[in-house]
Amino acid sequence: MSEFFPAELAVVRNCGRGTASHLAQRAWVHREHLPATWSAMAAGGLDEPRAKVLADVLAHTSPRVARQIEARLLPEATQLSTGRLRRRALALLLELDADAVDACRGHHRLKTLARGWRFVMDDDGTLHVTNPSGITRTTRPPGLRPPGLRHPVPEPPTTESSPHGDDPPPF
Repeated sequence: MSEFFPAELAVVRNCGRGTASHLAQRAWVHREHLPATWSAMAAGGLDEPRAKVLADVLAHTSPRVARQIEARLLPEATQLSTGRLRRRALALLLELDADAVDACRGHHRLKTLARGWRFVMDDDGTLHVTNPSGITRTTRPPGLRPPGLRHPVPEPPTTESSPHGDDPPPF
């Protein structure tokens, strides 16, 4: 796959590159690990949220184990909520391939509990993020004044109050 594929998919789907990258990864899991799920989605027998649950849970296991779990869950998947489907898939995964459950858990912890990162949220919604190098970045909700500023941050001018009237932009 081209390194530009997620960016191109993001343009086509009108979403962010991260979302497009997850979508492409999920499609690959459906194609390689879960062909019956892919077929059920194409035929309209399975909705995308349930297919997404199966892809997310079974992404770190072998295609053989993923297809065994898929064969057991697919007939009842439409009758289960996404939460119950996830729990059943994880229980079967634990039964058939405990190492894959550990891989999922490790991947989740790496993304959410990485060492050295600190996140502090103030009562006013201001977020302070400090990386392992000690660099802190701050982000504030729109319209919130930075500390020490007496006047509110001015809103960008609208087209009605533009000094140029109805002139088109120069680009």
